[in-house]
Amino acid sequence: MRLRARRWTSALAAALCACGGSTDEGGVAAWSVAAVPDLSIGLVDGEAPYLFESIVSTGWLPDGRIFVADAGASAIRVFDDAGRFVTEMGRAGEGPGEFSYLQLAWAVGDTLVAYDVDLRRLTWFTPSGEPARTLRLDIDAEASGVGRLDAGVGPVEPGGVAVLSLIGGADGAGDRMSIEVFDAEGAHVQRLGEMSGMVRFTFGEGSAAPLPFSPLPRFTVHGRSVFSLDGYANHVRVMQVAEGTRTLSTPRVEHDIPAALSGLEQALQDTEVGFFLEALPHVPRPDSLPHIAAILVDDEGRLWAKAYEPMEDALWLDPLQNDGGIWNVLTLEGERVASVSVPLGFRPLQVLGDRVLGRSVDEMGVQRVEVRRLER
Repeated sequence: MRLRARRWTSALAAALCACGGSTDEGGVAAWSVAAVPDLSIGLVDGEAPYLFESIVSTGWLPDGRIFVADAGASAIRVFDDAGRFVTEMGRAGEGPGEFSYLQLAWAVGDTLVAYDVDLRRLTWFTPSGEPARTLRLDIDAEASGVGRLDAGVGPVEPGGVAVLSLIGGADGAGDRMSIEVFDAEGAHVQRLGEMSGMVRFTFGEGSAAPLPFSPLPRFTVHGRSVFSLDGYANHVRVMQVAEGTRTLSTPRVEHDIPAALSGLEQALQDTEVGFFLEALPHVPRPDSLPHIAAILVDDEGRLWAKAYEPMEDALWLDPLQNDGGIWNVLTLEGERVASVSVPLGFRPLQVLGDRVLGRSVDEMGVQRVEVRRLER
């Protein structure tokens, strides 16, 4: 799938890695994520716990076990530090411990918390996998003006949760979105901030469709702060409970827009995506492309921001993956301390010391959870 685009980006990654040295062209430390994983969980075929359909979250528990939330299976699976299956919690449904749409999970000590976006419900699971508590977010979205609660963003200290809300949108402009904070009892506390989401255009009949190089709403949480992408800009917004909003800036990326459009058309032809090929001539030509594709915060509180790559991050080609590429690492004061080269097909989701936990997707679409070394 998308072999030409993947070969091009593989060659670019190889060229970047071949430069050697301990600093990048900007003079900061040049790190890399190992090409070969130390641990890989997931199979093409085999026992059900090792077959993943749609990995939405993964992370370490304090004892070294790894949890994997799979929206396709409506379940959270736990594996030991050697990758052996231990237990599974959750299943499809709407009862206690069940999920209509499992969209996010995180660890609080040795307890796992899961968010069901359809039911607007949090579920706490004990270390043995039993549902210990459920909590539905207490809000009438329409009456309150909060809007439609679309996705969980993550835990906000102390004990609350941040949720993404869609509050409006228009053809040619980004969706209007907000971050809403709820406390540990599910009550709405505050609107943390607003931002734009996907940018759309109208083609034929029906609703507006996202532009192929539209920025995607991306979020991560650290303590009392929610980090979000700021549309096309090379900025990350830092929204802090009771402390206001500030921005962190990453290096700008110089994109060749005609080459990006040409590459997009060729990739669509290679994959024979008829609707997109039909719509492409009607897409407004962009004046710019996004600068950032994905973000996360590591265990030392540093922001990782992936530089946008048109042939890997275009919404029409491979939505929601953001694999590989170059990630800039910044302190929360905005100082860039490193650039990290990540192998194609691997998306970092958690960084703990010199270990990186993430999701890999191969060219057959098989998903795995992997642990790789961070080489500094």
